Amino acid sequence: MLETKNTKAIGSRKPPANDVTPSYAVTHVPFARENAKNATKWEGRRYLGRSKNNADIWINFKIERDSTKASAKKTVKIWSSASLDNLREEGAKFADCRVSFGTGKDMHRDLNAYLNDRNNVHGKVTERTLDWIDKVVTKIDENNPSRSDFYQVANVIYTGTYEDCMTYRKRFTLTQLLQEWWTKE
Repeated sequence: MLETKNTKAIGSRKPPANDVTPSYAVTHVPFARENAKNATKWEGRRYLGRSKNNADIWINFKIERDSTKASAKKTVKIWSSASLDNLREEGAKFADCRVSFGTGKDMHRDLNAYLNDRNNVHGKVTERTLDWIDKVVTKIDENNPSRSDFYQVANVIYTGTYEDCMTYRKRFTLTQLLQEWWTKE
């Protein structure tokens, strides 16, 4: 009988001393936090699906503030490329994974390539997703929204990624925005 058990202990191999990869907290967060502190707007969009007429439906948001002070007046605008009810019609197709971008960030591939990316298997859009979007969008105050209301909107549409922060020097994530825009002075 062949012995198939691995005789080496798991984790016994140490990485070389010079093979150290710093964490995002070291490489990205300081830049992202400074970007959020100095920003006066942040935008995002999410792909929801295709209507029965083959029109792509995206939901977008933009939040702006009139100065870089934490007490500045904040304004949120949320819109979609078509009515979300078009996705509830027979023949419409929901996105089967989450595809979202910061507004102004170009898609490097065709939309279908993002949808067929099997590494991205989370964020499937359903009727429940549309119901939740409707709920958080109607609940948020467009002028000076609360931190928790804006968190819900951004979380369902676009939260940002740390990879964006290194690729695009003016980027930041929802976490840094909440830390910098809703702090007490």
